Amino acid sequence: MKDISLHILDIVMNSLKAGATDVSVSIEENASDGMFRFAVKDNGRGMNSRSIKAAMSASYEQNEKNSGLGIPLLLKAVQDAGGSLNITSEKSSGTLVEAVMKLACITPGDIGSTIAALIVCFPDVRFRFSSLRNNRSFDLDTDSFKHMHGITQSELYKQLRCLQQGMNELQVE
Repeated sequence: MKDISLHILDIVMNSLKAGATDVSVSIEENASDGMFRFAVKDNGRGMNSRSIKAAMSASYEQNEKNSGLGIPLLLKAVQDAGGSLNITSEKSSGTLVEAVMKLACITPGDIGSTIAALIVCFPDVRFRFSSLRNNRSFDLDTDSFKHMHGITQSELYKQLRCLQQGMNELQVE
C-alpha cells in the first residue's frame, strides 16, 4: 500500500468486518525520537493466538472473497520502515493492532480524510480518534455528534472538515 492512511483504513475495515461497534484510532508522531506510532483498538469478536499468527502470514486466506493480505502488507511496510507490529486480541473482547515505524521511512498519507470517510460511511459505529504530534494533540469522538440534537448534514460536514484540517496542520508542521 502506498501510505499509512491506507493501512489504517484496512485495519479499521477488518475491525468492522469483525463486528466492531466502537473503534479507536490513535496516531503519535514524535520528532524527538523520530518515530511514528499508530494503534487501532476495537470491540469486535477478537481472535485467538492461532488466528493472529495466521493473519500475519501472507498465505492466509479467511475465505474465497477475502485474501487477507492487509496485515502481511502492513507487517512488511513496518519492517521496511525499521519498526515493529504487535497484535493482541481476545475472543469476544476485541483486538488491538499497534505499529511503530521510523518517521523518516514512511508516508503518512491523508489520515484526516481517511477517518472522515469512515465516519461518514459507518454512522452507527462509534469512532474515537486521537493524534499527538510533538506535544500538539487533536481528539474526536463521534459520540459527541450523537449528543448534538438536530445536527444537520452541513454541520456534520463542518466538523469533519475540521478533522481533516486539524490532521493536515499536524502533518504539515
